[in-house]
Amino acid sequence: MDGSFVPNLTFGHPVVKCLRKKIPNAFFETHMMVSDPEMWIEPMADAGVSQYTFHIEPVPQNVLPICRKVREAGMKVGLALKPGTGIEAVRQYIEHADMILIMTVEPGFGGQKFINDMMPKVQWLR
Repeated sequence: MDGSFVPNLTFGHPVVKCLRKKIPNAFFETHMMVSDPEMWIEPMADAGVSQYTFHIEPVPQNVLPICRKVREAGMKVGLALKPGTGIEAVRQYIEHADMILIMTVEPGFGGQKFINDMMPKVQWLR
């Protein structure tokens, strides 16, 4: 979370790097709720992230190049969709991703009510 894509901040690559040293065999997946996901690929790869999940909404014209860069950096690719984004927005990228994350709450803060209307998106992906 960068305070721009969502109005909240959270820990970043320094914490992941520290955790990687303590738990070397763990699978670390990052959910990048940021306006510029490309900017964080190298720092997260250097920190030892296993899977880099980013939102497609802020980068609609650059999803494929970012997927390539994530893979080239040695990480798996995850694509995330906010609740208001239609499933068709990710259809063309499915074969380039290892995982699709359907947000069932608005990104940014915990403790929100589950948005049950997202379940058809999950069903479509299955």
